[in-house]
Amino acid sequence: FRLRPGWRAARSARVLAVGPATALALHRRGVIALAPDARYDSEGVLAALAAQSPATVAVIGAPGGRELIAQVLRARGCAVREVHVYWRGPARLDQRHFAALAAARGRLVLLLSSSESLGHLQQSLPPASWKLLRAARVVASSARVAAAARAAGLRDPQIAQSALTADLLRAAALFARR
Repeated sequence: FRLRPGWRAARSARVLAVGPATALALHRRGVIALAPDARYDSEGVLAALAAQSPATVAVIGAPGGRELIAQVLRARGCAVREVHVYWRGPARLDQRHFAALAAARGRLVLLLSSSESLGHLQQSLPPASWKLLRAARVVASSARVAAAARAAGLRDPQIAQSALTADLLRAAALFARR
């Protein structure tokens, strides 16, 4: 909305958000968007679109994502336009963050919402900090993120119902009780 002030979806457009938080943010800007009922990821969006065959779809997101929605919709014969409106970058970590991790006591729990954030974290941490996280309990937002966690050397990731904060924290609380 900052890039195109005053932009409005065409009256004939149907808008589907990846999850309820995105749908709510769009609603605040006057755009009525539906969200998938269960999964708040690419698969959820594709399932919500399964019975529909739109001629043209705009996928709004960031470069470097999974591209699954665009690939599947193109295979279904849709004209897909990808609109990149943000980018994902690594967190700006410094000694203060590394010291807090080193000083942590008790059982650490790492919440992962994306494979890309995991990659950024792994690249940003010094070896000693990464070693501490490798011993943490891991909660992943999906089976795909859990597989990436295992590939990165993290042990036994548990899978949350979704990437929503409440779902990640619920899974972490259950995991911590074990």
